[in-house]
Order: sequence, then structure tokens, then C-alpha cells
Amino acid sequence: MAAQKHRFVLPIVFAVLFILPLGSLYFHGKEIHRHSLAAQALSGLAAPGQALVSRAIDGLLSVWYGYIYLVEVEQQNEELDAERRRLLDMVRRCQDALTENARLQRLLDFREAHEDLQFLTARVIARDTSPYFRVLRVVLDRGTEDGVRVGMPVVSHQGVVGKVERITGRYCDVLLLTDARSRLSAVVAGKEVSGTVAGQGDGLSYTLTFQFPFQQTDLAADDLLVTTGHEQIFPKGLDVGRLASGTVQPTGRHQEVTVIPAVDLGHLEEVLIITNYRQQVLDPWKVEGQP
Repeated sequence: MAAQKHRFVLPIVFAVLFILPLGSLYFHGKEIHRHSLAAQALSGLAAPGQALVSRAIDGLLSVWYGYIYLVEVEQQNEELDAERRRLLDMVRRCQDALTENARLQRLLDFREAHEDLQFLTARVIARDTSPYFRVLRVVLDRGTEDGVRVGMPVVSHQGVVGKVERITGRYCDVLLLTDARSRLSAVVAGKEVSGTVAGQGDGLSYTLTFQFPFQQTDLAADDLLVTTGHEQIFPKGLDVGRLASGTVQPTGRHQEVTVIPAVDLGHLEEVLIITNYRQQVLDPWKVEGQP
């Protein structure tokens, strides 16, 4: 019996809270300015239930609209993120283009400053590096068909890079100034101290060694070394490097000092091959087995 009584509790409550107020509104709806005691009592009785239901519906609607809003926001965020990546890539490509244009402009300025020489522009397409990430050799996109010959000087707007060591079809290898086999006649600008620049080729750094006869010198750090042209490989007056310090070390019959190359070999991208400068008959950089 108790179970049967509980079965009617909810319908009764529902009737009291909703049906009776609706009936009251129906019977008293036309009497806008008159409210009977029964209507007032029913309205007061139904108000808590109506407020509860209203809050529940508002909560459900809020959750639903919030979900829809978050879905739209997430889609917008994905679109904005894709646009951000596209713009960043565009900025990067623009920066790369500006950097390349600046390098090419410096090469052009270098060519115009040496009108007596003929140049062939080449691009670095490969590098050999040491375990210490130092560039040991570079490959250029120029070869026999472009008129390149073994022994031709290779330079950049910064100064001496090296010389063509080997040609394979449309490509050529460059023996860098830092290679242990390289030798170059140079002079300290403004101080008339002449000697030989030799590559160390240890793969640890890009430093060179400047060797010269014993003499009184006033060398200082950052003094500029330029080519003399005596070996008839490189034209006179090209930048070779700068002295790392003014400290001179005696080595047998000579003195020597460390030199920092003028060319940043680690970031070399474009170079110039000098095609009309005469080569010495007995090339001191000649590679065995090469013509």
C-alpha cells in the first residue's frame, strides 16, 4: 500500500505546481487588473517550482550555447594558427631573400671595384665538414662547360676563398685557403711585412698562420693581410685575413702569427671565380694527378 501511495506523489505534486497555475491563468487571464485570492495562492505555491525549472532550463541552454561557442572558437583558433604559420613562413622567406640580395649586391660591388678582372658567379652546393663542424672543402655549381679550369682563384666580396682543385663535369671542388696544402704570398697592409700565409687544416678552427723572416715589427691585433700577387695565382690587394694578435712566435728560421680569415667559410653561399688571371706555370697548390 505504501508503494502505491508513493506512486501518486509525483503526479500530485506536478498537478499542484503546473496544472493548477495554468488553470488559474486560463480562468483569470481576462481579468488583468483583478487577482483573486486563489490565483495569488496558486502563484505563490507554483513560483518555487517554476523558478527551479527555469534555472535548470537556463543552465542547460547555457551549457549548450557554451559548447557551440567553444567549438566555433576552436575552429577559429585552428584557422588563426594556420594563418600565423603561413605568415611566419612568408616572413622567413622574405628575410632569406633580403639576405641573399644583400650578399649578391656585395658581390656586384666587388666586381665593379675590380673592373680589370673577369668573374664567373658560382653557388656553393655542397660542403665537407670536420667532426668539429668546420668546413674543409666546398663544391661549386660550375664546371668545364662554364670555362672553369683547375687553379683558377676563388674569391668572395670578403676576400680570398681558395682555388679550383678539381673539376667533375658541371661541378668543381675548391681547395680552401685554410687547407694544410695551401700557401699564399701576403703582406701586412701599411707595414710592409711580407711573408707566406699557410692553412692549418686541423678541422678545429678556421685560423691561418702567417710566416715571415725575422725582423723588427710593430704588428698588432686586427692588422690586415692582403695578397701580393707574387705567386701569380691571386691578384694583388685582395683581403686575406686579420692578425689574431700582435704576439709573434719564433719558429726556426721564421716568425709566425695567427691569422683569422677574411672570409666567413662557415656561411659561404655565393663566390666569384676569376677566369682571366694568369696562372703560374709551376703551381704551388697543384694537386697530384690533376692536369
